Amino acid sequence: MKITQSNRDILREIIRNNVTKIGEDWVIEFTKLFSSPGSLHCFGILGMYEMIAGGWHPKHIVSLNPEATPLCTAIADHHRKCSQGLRISSLEDFEDDTRAAKSSTVVIISNMLDDPAGTLSAIANIRWRVAKVLGILVAIESVIENREKIETAGYPVISLYSMKEIRGT
Repeated sequence: MKITQSNRDILREIIRNNVTKIGEDWVIEFTKLFSSPGSLHCFGILGMYEMIAGGWHPKHIVSLNPEATPLCTAIADHHRKCSQGLRISSLEDFEDDTRAAKSSTVVIISNMLDDPAGTLSAIANIRWRVAKVLGILVAIESVIENREKIETAGYPVISLYSMKEIRGT
């Protein structure tokens, strides 16, 4: 637990250094964030830990958007170090690979949960492929209402951070 907390603290500071306020909006440059020394390592540890703590043991993780691919890779790398391999796919590749989808358990990974309708559409496409969606892991939750829409549809959401936590408010 102490290791996880120190990683959370380190990563929170890295994220804060990559957040810019533009008008009333807070903008995170994920490409810059993921290239910051230590950030993907911390994201990988925290993501894997949160999936296990949430009782999620997927065979597959699916990147909801291209920006989340480095996050998926970091989580899978830490998962491999601790146990068996974990398949990674982009949403498009998962939808095209019927062998991967059959009877698979999936966690969807996203950098932010900013389009609940798009997320629910992705879940529907994955479920259509006979896969069970365990939940959605989000790096940074920006709007609580988006989380509520996904959870109301029956899918749990785990967020590593909230924008309130990052902003310190």
